[in-house]
Amino acid sequence: MRVQEMNGLTKEKYKMLKDEGKTDKEIVEAYKMHNYKLTTLKERWGLLGYRGKKKPVEAEKATEIKVEKECYEEKQEAQQEKKQAEQPVKESVQEPSEKLTESFPEARELADKITTLQQDNSYLQKESKELRIRVGKLLNENAALEERIEMLEKEIAELEGQNRYKELYLSHAAALRAHLMDV
Repeated sequence: MRVQEMNGLTKEKYKMLKDEGKTDKEIVEAYKMHNYKLTTLKERWGLLGYRGKKKPVEAEKATEIKVEKECYEEKQEAQQEKKQAEQPVKESVQEPSEKLTESFPEARELADKITTLQQDNSYLQKESKELRIRVGKLLNENAALEERIEMLEKEIAELEGQNRYKELYLSHAAALRAHLMDV
């Protein structure tokens, strides 16, 4: 039997089956051969890694993924632009001009409140990060304690089993003694 054809399977038939969406496992079963024989044939035919033609569904999925990626990138760009637009506003709010404070006396007070709120926000973000780290550590400790509890429960079960054997042994020994006294 030639390596170029095995149980009627040819390179063209293999490619046709793969284009139909058949797996190598299905092909091996259909042609009653071993996986390594099919691999040898694929190697000789230069088809290692051949997956068949892309199905329309896979092409649609690829298009959907591409569209989602573009939407994500557009959102990222919009967020960057928004941040850049907000930056000059924040800077101007932090230091109100003299003309603004003369024509609007509450401007200095509002600017001070904004500065205080920005500082509070910064502090709260830092505190939030520290709390997330602490929660992570506590979760790790909790997992370790749960493992320890599980191990101790197993040890207790083993000890209880040994205790049952001991009780069984003692009751058998007592029964044997009673039997020996009767004899």
